[in-house]
Amino acid sequence: MLKLPKVSPGSLNAFFDEHRPLVFKYIIRKIKNAVMAKDKEVKLFQFFGNNIVAMCPEKDYDKVLKQGMDVFIQNEMYEDAAICRDTLELIKGNGASP
Repeated sequence: MLKLPKVSPGSLNAFFDEHRPLVFKYIIRKIKNAVMAKDKEVKLFQFFGNNIVAMCPEKDYDKVLKQGMDVFIQNEMYEDAAICRDTLELIKGNGASP
């Protein structure tokens, strides 16, 4: 889980918008590992040094993977898009997501 520094929400949103492919690379890697481990959820970020944690439940893995694939294709990051595709196939094969 990535622990984010104490910054304003506006700064954090600006960082995520400016570095969307980088952020998705991190998220996709975490989801892929969770799928392979058959985890029911993945903790992604802890905000501002407190107990607020951004998580992705198993039921949303496929949705986030598809969003990541779109971001990677738009940025011509085809190897990363292929990781999303392969992880989606793994989910279908494992029955890990409805």
